[in-house]
Amino acid sequence: MGGLAVIGSGPAGVAAATTYRDRGGDGSVLLVSADGDAPYERPPLSKDVLAGDSPAEPTPITPDDPELSGIEVRLDTTVAGLDLDGRRLRLTGGEDVGFDRLVIATGARPAPPPGAGGARVLRSLADARALVSAAESARSAIVLGSGFIGCEAAASLASRGIEVTMITRSAAPQRDRLGEFASHRLLQWLSDLGVTVRTGASVAGVAEDGTVTMEGDEHVRADLVLSAFGIHGSVDWSADDWPGSLQAQDGRLLVDDHFRTGVDGVWAAGDAALAEHAVAGRRIATEHWDDAMTQGTIAGENAAGGDRAWREVPSFWSDIGEHPLQYAGWGGGFDSETVREDDEGFTVWYGKGGRLVAALTSNHYDDDDRAKELITAGDPVPEA
Repeated sequence: MGGLAVIGSGPAGVAAATTYRDRGGDGSVLLVSADGDAPYERPPLSKDVLAGDSPAEPTPITPDDPELSGIEVRLDTTVAGLDLDGRRLRLTGGEDVGFDRLVIATGARPAPPPGAGGARVLRSLADARALVSAAESARSAIVLGSGFIGCEAAASLASRGIEVTMITRSAAPQRDRLGEFASHRLLQWLSDLGVTVRTGASVAGVAEDGTVTMEGDEHVRADLVLSAFGIHGSVDWSADDWPGSLQAQDGRLLVDDHFRTGVDGVWAAGDAALAEHAVAGRRIATEHWDDAMTQGTIAGENAAGGDRAWREVPSFWSDIGEHPLQYAGWGGGFDSETVREDDEGFTVWYGKGGRLVAALTSNHYDDDDRAKELITAGDPVPEA
């Protein structure tokens, strides 16, 4: 085939494929997915699905186009190698497929803790099905890590009536990333749901029977253990099967603000990419659904002949139980926190050198829209 090949069926891959098609890109479109399920939404997996409020079934990424019409989708198919000079993908089973343009959106995989033989992970629908099945008979659970997946999952498991313990190295959930006010609010929300949060604790290993060993040789056990320690790139780009012309850092392909890899006709987006940002003027690593959709859209548009740069402020949303959160910002640290709180919710304005660099809101939706404008403009931090 000619046309466009996309590796990966997450938000970046689907957005790239559908945007290329919708922009009238030349030739056919092939989407190669290692997943056995048709492209689906992942955010509900740690929320409604794990809580038991929704079935562990795929929710199409593009509900108005569930069949991805005009796009060939290969499920349960892994790319084993890539020949950029010959413009060929080597698929599992030995099949070679040609392409004219390529978008790499291979996503990421969960980072396990040391010796995590007995820990489950939550990244795919298959993971969610196994986790939900285990949760149905579990009376106790341990969640390792206090990132957003860990917080969402802990809240969801607790809503089932499971006795949940969160173990985190942080002094409070997300304190380094979100500061004092937000981290203590997260801690309060989790505690209100019955989650026991053990802070300042490091995990040495997880046994098959669900026994977690912490540094200092303390042991705790639960019926279910979920590892939520973050992600790694899903591809080792230094391996011999991958071209050396693709430059990578920390498991992510280096791309410019148009998501070009530096190899003609090859783009990368989503968790697979470490991209320059046209406004921030530096590379920004993102790990969230909305950013992956945006990046995939830009990559697909440019593959179809466009000339669009990444200018959107990185952002994401979360729900901790019944509490919504929205974040927008550059993610490069802050030196001040300004809090606005009322009966409806709160906003935390994060400043660096007097400029607004990020904002976290809960039930202050207008502040989220305002924050993106102020951050893009490099405006000062608003008053409380």
